[in-house]
Amino acid sequence: MLTLRASKLGGCVRQYVMLLRSGREQVLPPRTKLIFAVGKALESVILEHAGFDPGLLLHDQVEVRIPINSDLTITGHPDADDGEWVLECKTMRAFAFKRMREGGLDEQFPQYLVQGAVYCKGLGRKGVKFLCLDKDDSRIESITFEADALEPYWNWAVAAALKIQSWLPLKRLPGREISLPPWYCSAAYCHLAECRYNFANPKKLEWKRRK
Repeated sequence: MLTLRASKLGGCVRQYVMLLRSGREQVLPPRTKLIFAVGKALESVILEHAGFDPGLLLHDQVEVRIPINSDLTITGHPDADDGEWVLECKTMRAFAFKRMREGGLDEQFPQYLVQGAVYCKGLGRKGVKFLCLDKDDSRIESITFEADALEPYWNWAVAAALKIQSWLPLKRLPGREISLPPWYCSAAYCHLAECRYNFANPKKLEWKRRK
């Protein structure tokens, strides 16, 4: 049985395939570890300042598991749940917060919606409330997506999961995700140096794709 994490299905399919083939966990760069640790530590504060009871935090004790077929399951751990809405706490720097407000969370960080769509589907909630914190200015903005609006992102999660499942037995690798911004392949966000090298040499990557 192949079990895939919702938090990674909105990201790089190529990276996920490489990690699964290697059989090792992703080794996060120190900067990314720090970002995740700070975000986790601030979840209760974000909930409280957004007007929710910090006691709604699930602390990874609730796991969503959705079978896609007999050999594939999507899983994940929502941040919080009030019985009607999934609550997802997201921390970001001022420049990212500004991009999110100007372009929309769905345009700037669609991977969050893919993750939230899985939780919404698994728990049968009305939708997801994303509680976004500007770490530089201590501002919190709540952005709501109802279940119907999240349906395309649920379909995205399923398509990504099936793509990963189909590529795992092959010797070749899928190409880089066109929708990902260039910084996604930087050393700060991806430790797979062999993959970053291919991205830095697109002609070689195209040659490998043709083969």
